[in-house]
Amino acid sequence: KFETFEYYNLLFLSNLKNITLKWDDNIINFNKNEKPVKGSDLAFNSIVSVNKEKHQYLVFKTNVVSQEFSKLKNKPNIAIAFKQETVDGVLQIVKSETSNLFAFFETGYETFLSYLIQAPFSTTPARDNIDFKLPVNIELLEELGQLMKKVLIHFRENKLISLDFLNQLPLDYKIDENKIVYWNFFNAVKEEFLSGEKYLPTMFKNNYQAAQDVAIVRGRELTSLISSVTDLRILFDKKYWMDTKITVDKTPELYYYFTNQLNIKEYTPDDFARKVTDDFFITKTDSWMIKFYEFLNGKQESLWRSGNKKDQGALRQKAILRLNNGEHSKPFDS
Repeated sequence: KFETFEYYNLLFLSNLKNITLKWDDNIINFNKNEKPVKGSDLAFNSIVSVNKEKHQYLVFKTNVVSQEFSKLKNKPNIAIAFKQETVDGVLQIVKSETSNLFAFFETGYETFLSYLIQAPFSTTPARDNIDFKLPVNIELLEELGQLMKKVLIHFRENKLISLDFLNQLPLDYKIDENKIVYWNFFNAVKEEFLSGEKYLPTMFKNNYQAAQDVAIVRGRELTSLISSVTDLRILFDKKYWMDTKITVDKTPELYYYFTNQLNIKEYTPDDFARKVTDDFFITKTDSWMIKFYEFLNGKQESLWRSGNKKDQGALRQKAILRLNNGEHSKPFDS
């Protein structure tokens, strides 16, 4: 039994910091070092060492409030823990080794989450299942959902929301509806993202915006032309582009979650060409117009191609040419 003891079972044990296992010629030392994150009453940096190997977690925990535990002098904790690893010199959130639920120690109940959750759930005698028909277990699950919202606030306030973090959140809206724990966290995250608070990363470093104020751009070159709040409002009634690494090819799960669940729109160069007006071009500087022509000279021939009314490029009949006298003309009128 000792041979299968996993280090992460130390994470949620308040009064146990060290374990030494000895059998035959084997000796394994488990040691937990936990320190509170400055400025937070919920977050803790926890490092569990297994001999010389170290595992790092960012743990969020708070006391249970359920009346079922009101008579206890020392209230148990509910907790959420994110595994951290250094990737290319940057500390990132990564998928935990297990996705089983914890009731102090690991149980056999699969959560399908990428991070760990702990609460004093009432388990079956074999600890292989959790009965979510029991009121106390439902209460604890709801408390965990509220803690998850506080976790998101912590990540936002500390400028820690990144694509690697977002990718570890419950994003799969097609998962079996009977996965009650997963759906509890899915709904908690979605509710917070749709609350109007600023959680979603934009193309500007450490700049987060609300779901209703952002759009996904297809074709990064469009951001060289249209990136100001003023222009995005005029053309698309938005304020910011999302992080340009978010694409259907590179981050499909995030892309479909944002577009399907948060109703975030994606805009393409063709959308720009259809939305833009002659008056818009008149307001632009010469340097902006030069950028615009460079943009068209790239891979955007479809925007001004010839053809019948249905097939021709959207810019072909717009006054995109700036003349020497400052006036504008349609490209094939000059």
